[in-house]
Amino acid sequence: MARHSPDGVFLLRHEDIDGSRVREEFYHDIEGDLKWLGLDWDGVPLRQSARISAYDKALESLHRRTLAYPCFCTRREIQEELSRIAAAPQGAEVPVYPGICRRLSADEQQGKIDVGLPYAWRLDSRRAGELVGELSLRDLRFGRNLSECRFVRRCDFGAERCRHRLSSRGGRG
Repeated sequence: MARHSPDGVFLLRHEDIDGSRVREEFYHDIEGDLKWLGLDWDGVPLRQSARISAYDKALESLHRRTLAYPCFCTRREIQEELSRIAAAPQGAEVPVYPGICRRLSADEQQGKIDVGLPYAWRLDSRRAGELVGELSLRDLRFGRNLSECRFVRRCDFGAERCRHRLSSRGGRG
């Protein structure tokens, strides 16, 4: 754990961006439960909802450097593509996200956004890897490389109604 390393810091961050399910008493209950379990953190607990502007700036930076792209795939579409890939004769090495929307042109992307299709901003880990070196995010239980499944922000109703989120799960609900 980071706290046990030299200069380690352990922070508590509440992931509270889904406003429909957030109530003030939940923060206190969570903190109380963690303290009861013997966990203690450094500083004041952070609230993800208070950091939206920082996430906006980070996404803008990724977008400006063409390191993020909109993905319009549903979970079902992603799963169907993964099943198709797994059935290919060259083997069953299946990515977590097959990169379907990474191949869309800027005009195709904008057209889908303009008609209001829900989308998630995905990190183009291949391009990012070209810039900074190999990116690695591994699922230690199954040995799968999860780097390509990172998405930065989910937008369910076009750019006006985005739910800000960092996640390693792909697709949309």
